[in-house]
Amino acid sequence: MRIAWIIFVLTIIAVAMVKLRAKQSSLRAQTFRLELYRYRLRQQLWDRQVHLQEALSPTRMEDANRKMALRLQTPGVDVDDDNQIVRRD
Repeated sequence: MRIAWIIFVLTIIAVAMVKLRAKQSSLRAQTFRLELYRYRLRQQLWDRQVHLQEALSPTRMEDANRKMALRLQTPGVDVDDDNQIVRRD
């Protein structure tokens, strides 16, 4: 009878170890997925920082300022191009 209890306890321990290893494997896979997700987010962040740096570069900003620059018109002066003129009176 004593040997039956020992076999029973060892069986319970073996089943518990199998369950723990399965859980460990599952957690390891989840950790790998999260690390991969973090790596992709870092890549996206890097790409966005590079894009912003290019968009905010001094030469690009000068070009954008030139395109959007408005010439001021003095009162009483006729101008041929009304798209880029603003009155100051």
